[in-house]
Amino acid sequence: MTISRSVPMSSGRAGRGMRTAGVAPLGVATGIHVYEYFGANPVSLAALFLTSAAGTFIGAGLLLTRASQLGWLIGGGVSLLTFVAYCLTRTVGIPGVDPSDDIGNWSEPLGVVALVVEAIAFVLAMIALGGRSRRTP
Repeated sequence: MTISRSVPMSSGRAGRGMRTAGVAPLGVATGIHVYEYFGANPVSLAALFLTSAAGTFIGAGLLLTRASQLGWLIGGGVSLLTFVAYCLTRTVGIPGVDPSDDIGNWSEPLGVVALVVEAIAFVLAMIALGGRSRRTP
């Protein structure tokens, strides 16, 4: 008879690798949204860029510490919300933003990169928080 125990992915070498993998897309998303903040108009759109940048920065910072679960929650959650907001700006628009600027403009290069890194960050967060574990003898 063998006894096995679950080892969470946030512990040990696998956990460090996951956290490192999560910091990369969150860092890229932070940089993109800080860059976009400085050219954003109106103020409501600038506030959304700044909020997204702050959330992904905090999430990445927490992943670099031992508070990885909170980092995954914040980083993954902000990434998902930012992804949804981008989709809204390209489909129905958001209040206070001129719809002729963004509706239908799906091919903006930084926007596409942001979507990709936010999707990666969200998927990694779901894997890390999803209760997946590995069995050890």
